[in-house]
Amino acid sequence: MATNLNPQNEQFIQQALAAGRFPDRDALINAAVESLSGELVDRDEKHRSLVEAAIDEADRQGTVPWNPESIMRRGAEQIQRTSAKQ
Repeated sequence: MATNLNPQNEQFIQQALAAGRFPDRDALINAAVESLSGELVDRDEKHRSLVEAAIDEADRQGTVPWNPESIMRRGAEQIQRTSAKQ
């Protein structure tokens, strides 16, 4: 399979192969994909855990209705208070 890499990644591959870190280009790419795959799984598990924790907290403490106008108003008030202090 052909790959089309940017010059920085191609240089990294050539340097890693020249240093003997991997036996060939395929081994390096396979290692990179395995590493990325593991990172993505870890990230997904972390996000899932954070969402579950937020849902649990909302179940315990309740939620407030979504009101963008109120959020904008409170934000504007905060900006005014901050500006007045300067």
